[in-house]
Amino acid sequence: MSRAHSYRTVLFLFLLSLSYLVQGQQYSKIFHYSEDYLAAAPSLLLDSNVAYTASGNNWGWKDIIFRSVDRSGALLDSVTRTWTWDSQIVGVSPHEGTLQRLNDSTIVSSIYLIYNNWDSACSQLLLMDNSFNVRDSIRVRENSSTVRVFDLLVEDSTITVTGFVQDNAKYDQDLFIKQYDHSLNLIWSSRIQDTVYYGPNNYHGYTFPNTLTRLGDNYYVSGLSRYPNQTSKGFLIKTDLVGNKVFDKRYQINGWAGMHYGAIPLSNDSLLLPSTQISKSDPVSSSTIWSKWSLPIRDTLGALISDTVYSEELLYGSLKDAQLLDDGNILVTGYYWYGEYKSVMWKLDRQMNTIWRRVYYHGDWLDGSQIFGIGEWGDGGLLGMGFYLNAYNYDTTRTNEYLWLLSLDANGCLDSANCGEGIGVVEWPIDPVEDIVVYPNPTDGPLTIELPEYSKKVYLKIQNINGQLVFMEEYFNTKLIELNEIFPAGTYVVEVMANKVLYTEKVEVL
Repeated sequence: MSRAHSYRTVLFLFLLSLSYLVQGQQYSKIFHYSEDYLAAAPSLLLDSNVAYTASGNNWGWKDIIFRSVDRSGALLDSVTRTWTWDSQIVGVSPHEGTLQRLNDSTIVSSIYLIYNNWDSACSQLLLMDNSFNVRDSIRVRENSSTVRVFDLLVEDSTITVTGFVQDNAKYDQDLFIKQYDHSLNLIWSSRIQDTVYYGPNNYHGYTFPNTLTRLGDNYYVSGLSRYPNQTSKGFLIKTDLVGNKVFDKRYQINGWAGMHYGAIPLSNDSLLLPSTQISKSDPVSSSTIWSKWSLPIRDTLGALISDTVYSEELLYGSLKDAQLLDDGNILVTGYYWYGEYKSVMWKLDRQMNTIWRRVYYHGDWLDGSQIFGIGEWGDGGLLGMGFYLNAYNYDTTRTNEYLWLLSLDANGCLDSANCGEGIGVVEWPIDPVEDIVVYPNPTDGPLTIELPEYSKKVYLKIQNINGQLVFMEEYFNTKLIELNEIFPAGTYVVEVMANKVLYTEKVEVL
């Protein structure tokens, strides 16, 4: 081999390795002092190789931190925008989904402004350059009403926003859609009233208009409608291109309340509406909520084409985002309670067949990890953005709260060799044949747990119906666990993590 050929070979291998580094940058990173746990969720804009985020600042309540991060996770820019100059404002927060690309040099963001006088609460649209310098802004407001933007849609020459308008005398929440040009001049505005009024002191109506999308010559808004002393319902509103209502559909599955997050056009006449279906709440503690996730597909008339309801019943579970990937498949994300909040990424084909689904968390098992937004890198990798809570570093200033970025490869892995070892990636068993066996069930005392295969290390947790941890233990080199502990009568959830697979089973104690 000639020396020149040898050099060319070495150079080729070197460039090939650089290509691998660019395409294979996976990480789980957190940014301190970045998010208020009580505020709305952070928002994400993912360009091909740069991620932009907006999150609340838990030190000030009146600040928003805008950040940009490159493909490798390196921080490119961090700018804090403050509203401290306005003494009437008591808090500000972003909202997931409301950070969008307007053009190559401009970003649009929506910020919710909370005033001492709630009659003046409103949203503010910001136009910023790529370094977060504000070029222009406008406040979205109505007289004597609370106005909150939940989603925005950028098209060639327009910005369309949706949210609720709350009449602060009647407590009813109407839906609004407003359209602006790219200079924030109002083009048209539409307000859709709910059909029922429940009287003062009862918030009701279009409480969570989560998603705005366009299909053909119509806009669709989906979310959750809430009513006092009644089961909430998922809704789907269809309008023409100037906001005139075509229909308003309400949905439940087997009487369960439903909330839509994300609306993905699958064809010219069908929409996927990923939903959280609240299956029941604890009769003692109404704040303890169990839910199931479903993937209904509806036509442009709102009729159900198909629905896939997944059998896992989750404590405090909620879907948060859904994206159509470049390969034509669908990525869904959400979180649920398992010791603390854990996050889920779920990849499906267009027939709703599971390709993979995994549970992720950052830090310790008892820390909180919630993904609110997802995106796709230019090389096919995936990015999750959300909130991380350090359970062991809590103080009154809440400096244990972080913005969390989780960068994965196209298969949802941090590392191709071990698919996530190091941050706690586990998989739900897809095949029910491989599930654990818990017996006797119901039981009046002893309990036996049989794993589908031998495991070097097993984590076992048992929670009561209120989500309180009543038992936790580690076992080694076993396939069979025998418990002799006596628990009070009631319903419990047995949770087992073994060989990076997460199993759950309900048990009744007599």
